[in-house]
This record gives sequence, structure tokens and C-alpha cells, in this order.
Amino acid sequence: MIGVGGIGLNVIQGARLAGAGQIIAVDANPQKSDLAAQFGATDFIQAGPDVDTVDAIKELSAGGVDYAFECVGAPALVRQAIDSLDWGGTCVILGVPKLGSEVSVMIAGLYNDKTIMGCRYGAAHPQNDFPMIVDLYQQGKLLLDELVTSTYPVERFDDALTDLHDGKLARGVLNF
Repeated sequence: MIGVGGIGLNVIQGARLAGAGQIIAVDANPQKSDLAAQFGATDFIQAGPDVDTVDAIKELSAGGVDYAFECVGAPALVRQAIDSLDWGGTCVILGVPKLGSEVSVMIAGLYNDKTIMGCRYGAAHPQNDFPMIVDLYQQGKLLLDELVTSTYPVERFDDALTDLHDGKLARGVLNF
């Protein structure tokens, strides 16, 4: 799972709720490690220029992952997610890159029965999914309150934006 923001944290807890045995979170901000663990990550990789993220994921997962989720919207990270897959793995693209962005992949690697898919709004089926989400929240299994790291009066919008860019937020809420 690449990107430990609001989307990534929900991917982590979705994997936890689905019973995943190993959940590897990747983010450039080391402060996201504890937050990732709180939501269910079993491992954390701090991405950076001196880290080969794909190799690190493959080392932790003994060869590659079954599912890789790109939660940032950066074409280079989409490529890393695809490259980290094991045979038969699926890459789910959740982050939204700039319009017109492209990703190149090694075709030979796709012959290992890999799947690449985009997903918008979690592919939700509201009539079925929303009651399930409410039930999981009421049981204390779905962490929603914990996603809101800080609240700000609308006059402090710039502070909220700075905190977001500095990686201090899972989610910030503006009060009007």
C-alpha cells in the first residue's frame, strides 16, 4: 500500500478487516509509521531517494504482494505498485494523477497473470455497503474518528493546508 494519507489509512484498515496477514505501508514521511500501525499495518517502509521501494516490498513479502494499492496519484508510484506484485497479483490505482498522465510497464511482467485496475470511490454499492460500514463502526472495528487528526476554523485554512503538505494530518476538518 503506497501512501499513508486518508485514502491509504482506509486501505490499511480495509485489508485488516478482510483478514490480511501482512499489510505493508509505504510513505516518504516517517511520522506516518505509527498512524499506519494504528490502522493495521504490520510493516512500514520509509520511501526515499536512497530506498528501492520495490525491492524492500519484495524482501518483506518473500517475493511480492498479492495486492498493491497506489493511493497518491503519482505515475512513478503506480509503476512501483505494479512492479511489487507477485504472480497473479492485482494493482489497484486509487490515487488520481494529473489528467493526461501515463505509466509505462514491462509487458513481460504482465504475463505473470497480473491485473491492473482503477477504482473510483471504492467501487461502493451504497445500499449494501453503507449499512455494513455503519455496523463495523458501531462495533468499533472501523476507525473513523481516528481519521480526523485536527479541526480548524475556516479562517485557519492556510494552516490546515500547510499541515496537510507537511504530513501532519490523516484528515483535517474545517469548521464553518
